Amino acid sequence: MLRFTAHLRIVLVLFPLILASCASLSSVHRAQSAAAAANVRAQRAEAQARALAKKVAAMQADFSSNLAEISTQQMTLASAAAAAQTQSLTALRRVKRAEQMLSATLASDAKNPAGEPRSAQGDRLYSRLVAEVRLRAERAYVSPHSVPAVLTRMDREAFDKLAWRGTVPGWPIDSHFSLAFQPAGYLYDHGITVHLVNGTGAETLTFTPRDFSIPASLAHRLPARVAAAGINFSYPLNAEHQADEFLSFLGASYFRALGRRQWWGLSARGLAVNTAVPNMQEEFPFFRSFWVVVPPADARSMTVLALLDSPSVTGAYRFVITPGETTTLHITAILFLRHSVRRLGLAPLTSMFLQGRASPRRVTALHQEIHDSDGLSIETQTGQWLWRPLTNPARLSTTSFELDNPAGYGLMQRDRDFNEYQSLSNHYQDRPSAWVRFLGHWGRGHIELIEIPSQSAANDNVVAFWVPRKLPQPGQPLTLRYDIQWQGGEQTHPPLAWTVETRQVRLAGDIRMFTLYFSGGELAQLPSWVLLQPEVRVSGAQPATNVTLVKLPTGGRWRLRFTVHGNAHVKINAQIVYRGKSLTENWNYGPRP
Repeated sequence: MLRFTAHLRIVLVLFPLILASCASLSSVHRAQSAAAAANVRAQRAEAQARALAKKVAAMQADFSSNLAEISTQQMTLASAAAAAQTQSLTALRRVKRAEQMLSATLASDAKNPAGEPRSAQGDRLYSRLVAEVRLRAERAYVSPHSVPAVLTRMDREAFDKLAWRGTVPGWPIDSHFSLAFQPAGYLYDHGITVHLVNGTGAETLTFTPRDFSIPASLAHRLPARVAAAGINFSYPLNAEHQADEFLSFLGASYFRALGRRQWWGLSARGLAVNTAVPNMQEEFPFFRSFWVVVPPADARSMTVLALLDSPSVTGAYRFVITPGETTTLHITAILFLRHSVRRLGLAPLTSMFLQGRASPRRVTALHQEIHDSDGLSIETQTGQWLWRPLTNPARLSTTSFELDNPAGYGLMQRDRDFNEYQSLSNHYQDRPSAWVRFLGHWGRGHIELIEIPSQSAANDNVVAFWVPRKLPQPGQPLTLRYDIQWQGGEQTHPPLAWTVETRQVRLAGDIRMFTLYFSGGELAQLPSWVLLQPEVRVSGAQPATNVTLVKLPTGGRWRLRFTVHGNAHVKINAQIVYRGKSLTENWNYGPRP
């Protein structure tokens, strides 16, 4: 019993310790669990910290990259700003040089070497017009307003009946000159703006259907305002108290004029752009605005300004117009290119040649000759003269004459004999010749002659113009001064003998016989027994054969005849020489080799 009691006491003593030991083990387990959970949380936090650190590093890298890019852009912008400033200064210097050149040109032209009457008001207006076209050249081209379709659908016969019957407000009734206008329509599908310049300023003219003889059936379909397409000028040309129409601007940059006792024929143009350039469409600049300076009542000359425009070029033109036996247009033009062009034709002339005695083919047998002009005449600066008879080729033909600073050129109607034409209604023998006299220095370039095949006398198939070797850069001025003289029986001839007629006969196959008639100069005064040397040079074929030269019994003419073996594409030159001295102009035939 005592042993049991002792054991019980021991148990009682140890029981709290056993219980405490069990409690301590449970706490350890819980602590271990908490530590493990904390460790997991720490690992997660560490992973998140590492991810955050990576993000921060990436952001720092992006920020550094952005800073570098911004720095590069700042450097680029600074460089571009410096370049722009340099370009601006260069452009400013170019503008100042251009202004100096224009001022010098206007001052030089104000001296008026041609002796034409001038208007101080017109000079001031022209200076402003030059500034306007220079600014216009820096802007994109704007197409003109379209013309109502009811007018452009008209045929030529109906259009020609739309005569002017209005009045020009402010035009002096006692002036030698008078104006008339042509409405837009038919082929003329855009209008022009016309300003009348008088002592108080410039007034813009407006037109209504009532200003033209437009049929009532058509007039009610038109707007209240209609556009004019052209201007006609009249003057007492052939009789003191009778006004004759002598000058017309109509269509693109075309204009034509008459001298006394002349009949409408060839035309001139303000400018030719990319004419007959292979695989390229021709561009037709047009006069979109005119300023007509009202002349004093007793004036025998007048001034007209015009603004020329096209996708490639702008220009300011001044025409000082003097009608008479020979009507003269003294022209100053300042051009600005918008962009470069392939071919720029300056002081262009355009005419018609259907057939003549030198024609290798006949379009009609009714008339021997049908043409507005029968040849191209050229005067060089060194005093040489060239003559090229016109043809109506089977294919497009282009002929170039290289020159340095030419003196003049013209499309001439030399044959004035009615018997050669036999046309009572067309008056071919009275068609004017147009002679272009170059003023100032035109530099190196060439006269380009283009002949286009034609089956109708209604087609202008001959074009000639001056092509400069060097063109100005876009925005730089190109200044031109020249006269166009519309001549009749009194024409510009060389001091040497000139070609009055060219005949051609096909003998057999490719054998052709040419007969040339020369008149004028010293040659006309020489007796028939003087031994002269005819020089005939043929390129691309055998030398000429059967060369003969005789003086005709009447008229003082000499006849040169020769035979050529070769096709129509050979080039031939002929002249008459005495002891090494040329007595005639240089006769040319054939296209450019």
